[in-house]
Amino acid sequence: PGPASELTYNVALANLVKSKLEASCLAPVVVTRQADVRFVSGATRAGIARAHNPVATVTIAFDALTGSAWGDADTGGTYTYTFGGAGSSLQSYLTNIMPQYTGRPANTRAPNGTFPDDAFAGLPGAMVHMETLYLDHNYDRAVIDNGFGHIANGLLVSIARYAESLGYDCSDPALEGLPAPPSAAELARWRQLGYQNYQT
Repeated sequence: PGPASELTYNVALANLVKSKLEASCLAPVVVTRQADVRFVSGATRAGIARAHNPVATVTIAFDALTGSAWGDADTGGTYTYTFGGAGSSLQSYLTNIMPQYTGRPANTRAPNGTFPDDAFAGLPGAMVHMETLYLDHNYDRAVIDNGFGHIANGLLVSIARYAESLGYDCSDPALEGLPAPPSAAELARWRQLGYQNYQT
């Protein structure tokens, strides 16, 4: 669909999940960067996080591999990185829950010196870096363009279930619970859109 900037998607997802967490879990949430801010260092972000003594810190990104369309139904998807400890538990929730909301695979990767940023080592609570989906992947892109709200719901539910495992209550009274995954028909529609792009 033309040139795209990762930052636009990162910030949109972070702000959407923030509003959902605040409503569902009555959780104070801090987003460390907005779209009009060119750069915020890892050290500054970690300092902001540390000052709030967080239950969880999640860095949100969207990946790109080639800059043009690539990938089949079995590639792409969500990747998460953590230093371990409490982060491993949150990572497990993300890996198990995100595919229910995106229809895309989710995998864990070992820390690699870039992800997570070393500045986040030693933060209180769980710390996970998430590469949400690939902006240039045939099948991921269909979900980004047509199911962005469900991506946010998957991240919300992952964090909420982790928080509930610690004793917090994230049952949104207005919704009488957390948002459900998209229907099988909706997941199939996104998959077909990805397949059509793959065929092209």
